[in-house]
Amino acid sequence: MQASFSPQEQELIDKLRDKYAGQRAEQEVDTSCLQCTAGDGALSTAPTGTGAGGVARASSNVDASVCTQCHGTGTIVEIYNHRRLENYCQNCEGRGVRLFKNGVEVKEGPKAASTAALPPGALNSSNVKPPAGITEMHERASREQGDEGEQGGASSAERAAALHADLKRIATRTAAYTKERLEAMQVVKGPAPPKCADPAGRQAAAQALVAALDQQLEKLEMARRRKAAALGRLEVHGGDGAGAAGGATLQDVMDNGGSA
Repeated sequence: MQASFSPQEQELIDKLRDKYAGQRAEQEVDTSCLQCTAGDGALSTAPTGTGAGGVARASSNVDASVCTQCHGTGTIVEIYNHRRLENYCQNCEGRGVRLFKNGVEVKEGPKAASTAALPPGALNSSNVKPPAGITEMHERASREQGDEGEQGGASSAERAAALHADLKRIATRTAAYTKERLEAMQVVKGPAPPKCADPAGRQAAAQALVAALDQQLEKLEMARRRKAAALGRLEVHGGDGAGAAGGATLQDVMDNGGSA
């Protein structure tokens, strides 16, 4: 016997049915079950096992946790003899996270099927696909770390020439920022023009510009010191050849304000 609903309840049911039409998940309860149990005043719980001609409906409790071994990166990093060694995390099979459904760990995708027959500890770079983004992240970090080290096998003369060019660019930008800062300081300390509508706002904007330029000049000075130190090491180890390769010495660059 089908339970009867008030017009308001029926209208609400129709709206919900139209809204979620086609989006019913496998674990969702059928609306027909709601109608069957409306007279009882409570919704019965579907059994977890299969009944006569029925379909099993298990709960969908899914938990995810970050791997405690690799902390979500999917790789284990070791430093051995000044070398950076990266191995795929065997605890999470290189995924960075572990998924559990109803207390059972979920093995995702074809990777799990291909590695299911492997004994514990047999996972390596030949049978585990690297997680998305991890390889790119480590390659980018390696490129950044090699900025002042060996750059792709480049000779000392080539590295010295590149450092000379960097120092000239830094000196040019430093001169431009210094000039702009002096002009901003004149605005801060000097009187406002007669037709200025907001003298206080003009002065505050100039002060903010001076603060921003000070930060840029500080960063440029730190970069100049790093480049100069690297160039000094090259000139010490490479002799006069490294200095001649750039066409100008470090002192020439600084004395000429960035122009060779």
